[in-house]
Amino acid sequence: MNKLFIIGNGFDLAHGSKTRYEDFLLWYLKPAALRASENGCFEDDILSISQGDTSPLLYENWVNQSASVRELISMLEKKGYKLNPKSNLFGKILDDGVYRWVDIENTYYQELKLILKRYGADETPNELIDLNNTLDSLRDKLVKYLQENYSEITLDVESSSFYTILSQVDAYEGDISDVEEGGFVQPLVESNSLFVNFNYTPLVQQYFNEIPNTLFRFDLIQIHGSIENPESIVFGFGDELDDVYHEMERKNNNDYFKHIKSFKYFQDENYQKLMSFVDSDNFEVIVLGHSLGLSDRTMLAQIFEHENLEQVQLYYYGDKEQNDFTEKTYEISRHFSDKGRMRLKVVNFQDSKPMPQVELEESI
Repeated sequence: MNKLFIIGNGFDLAHGSKTRYEDFLLWYLKPAALRASENGCFEDDILSISQGDTSPLLYENWVNQSASVRELISMLEKKGYKLNPKSNLFGKILDDGVYRWVDIENTYYQELKLILKRYGADETPNELIDLNNTLDSLRDKLVKYLQENYSEITLDVESSSFYTILSQVDAYEGDISDVEEGGFVQPLVESNSLFVNFNYTPLVQQYFNEIPNTLFRFDLIQIHGSIENPESIVFGFGDELDDVYHEMERKNNNDYFKHIKSFKYFQDENYQKLMSFVDSDNFEVIVLGHSLGLSDRTMLAQIFEHENLEQVQLYYYGDKEQNDFTEKTYEISRHFSDKGRMRLKVVNFQDSKPMPQVELEESI
């Protein structure tokens, strides 16, 4: 049986990478706050920070001691600084404490729907332009953050718990005469295992490079692009099953589609490779660190509702923490129209395992 690994940000976090959305926001906000203190104000394309009449100069340790965005904003406000987001999207991100990748993308789509309801799709209001420009800016800043702060991680791949998970294969059940040294003479499928990496970082590539492609074949797809090729980055929303999305399609305004992920997938062959894989034979899905949220609904629904799907194995965060597992079942339910089939396909909590947590040192 083929294996499809869905790899999300939790995989990188399990290796100690600072790839939370909040890590990125703190990287952006902390120097902005210090510049506002030094220069009297800070301003760029998505935010301005201004001083009040009695605002003190900020000491760097005051800023750096803020471990969360909430703490940093609270400290700034108490000292008389005013944050002025330049768009509803970034304002909601800061006000609502929306600091997960999937929530950022969901917030973008909710704003998109509000604009459609307010104006209709036959015109392009300034709010829509501002919304798309804000997401463009966040994407560009994110790429810069990852390029500056993601370091190639030094690890002994074969001793890692993830190596055991990622290299698992079922016994070959074909005629051994079909096999020669170096692999299949005529492979029955494109790959026996496919890694679909939703992260922009290349961490999983290190595991992929160490797994021998001999009797069983492995393949890797950077489905949302890579920081090594910023033009390939896919950042936006991917739910074409939503009723409001169908309303957008009926209108004559392509600006509403600018950050819909499906149109980005036309830029390379990765999506087609994924669909070819699930079409080729029965497969199992192993989820490692992906939230399974609605921002990837179109793709995930095609996977989970495919007739070749045999089962879904959810790795959860924490040691016997059922809450994270339960949250994942809430999310995955939105990708199954047949709930009875969902209950048959998703492996139960008692037969599931927590995500390994790897302590590693970053190379200098």
